[in-house]
Amino acid sequence: MRPLALLVGVIIAVVGLVGIVYPALLVALFRNSVTPPALYGVAVIRVVMGSVFIRVSRVARAPRLLRAIGAIVIVAGVATPLLGADRAHAMMSWGVAQGPVFIRLVGGLAVLLAAVLIRAIGLRSR
Repeated sequence: MRPLALLVGVIIAVVGLVGIVYPALLVALFRNSVTPPALYGVAVIRVVMGSVFIRVSRVARAPRLLRAIGAIVIVAGVATPLLGADRAHAMMSWGVAQGPVFIRLVGGLAVLLAAVLIRAIGLRSR
């Protein structure tokens, strides 16, 4: 389970780096995820990711942090389909309207989150 959690952290870092280096590509990728069927897929992925973080927290360096992040991700996953495609599209349009600097900032925050996750997932020191 730990390798899967580390993989999720690496994927978050890669997505963040894409947002920093090439924000237009990130916007193009996420435009496809605001349809109703895609939102259900995103919701399932978020719930699975949150569950993985909670499960791996038992052997992690920062178990409370991972449990908290896992719980937040699960709540976000459950809320995703309730949000609806129209609101998700409006939120994405607002972010795009802020310009590439905003998208780069969000990408930087994703890289920072990924670094914290990867560090927290590491094995406990003895």
